[in-house]
Amino acid sequence: MINCASLLGNSCVKFQQQDHLVYMMLTKESDTKFLSNLKMHDNIVYVSEEPSLCPVQGCCLAVTTGYGYSQLDLKVQLVLKTIKDFFPSFISLSKMDDDAYLDYYAFESVKRNLTTHSYVGKFKSGPCSKSNVDFAGGSFYVLGRSVIECLLSDYRTCGSGYEDRSIALSVYRNCDKYERIDLTPMMNVDLFHKVYASKDKLLYLDNKDPESASHLMPNHGEAFELKPPSLDISDQKNKTSPHA
Repeated sequence: MINCASLLGNSCVKFQQQDHLVYMMLTKESDTKFLSNLKMHDNIVYVSEEPSLCPVQGCCLAVTTGYGYSQLDLKVQLVLKTIKDFFPSFISLSKMDDDAYLDYYAFESVKRNLTTHSYVGKFKSGPCSKSNVDFAGGSFYVLGRSVIECLLSDYRTCGSGYEDRSIALSVYRNCDKYERIDLTPMMNVDLFHKVYASKDKLLYLDNKDPESASHLMPNHGEAFELKPPSLDISDQKNKTSPHA
């Protein structure tokens, strides 16, 4: 398969020294107006096979993989390897979906507890091959650099469309040391803004009924922001995670 990658944008230079990066994969369905509201451009590496989709802010990693959506598990493997090679100094790499509106201040609090061995997210169980695997899924999770290196050493796939489960399987099979932190109690409460509204998108990330949250609606194109207290996730570390 093709693996052609290049960094675009002047801001990419400072990303070489960043401790904590976030990567976001963009498609033609991504909403650039929505992305322009994010306050994390100093952390986000936008990944796209079409560089014209990348916002002006932030760093863009143009990656031609040759893989389509039906081979997302293999595409993510290649993207992780490319980011690891392009950015040699990061401690952790977070995956964030292009429709997730993560609270910047909560992210700053979470970062303080991350190490190169972190495997952090909202965990749930799902089928993988002939068994089940506990995996960090959804719109946001974090992988430490050491975890990325060991999972890529012998990448295992759970099949097409199961990229999050493939990562978990590879972690459990290959990594002798990892620190699993379950963010389930925080997701949709402290980590995400409650409501985002724009001309083309209306998201209720706390799963509230739209009618009950209608009074929180900002004007179109603006974001409803929260500044939560500092989050301490250090007591949620679980180093004895189930293996598939």
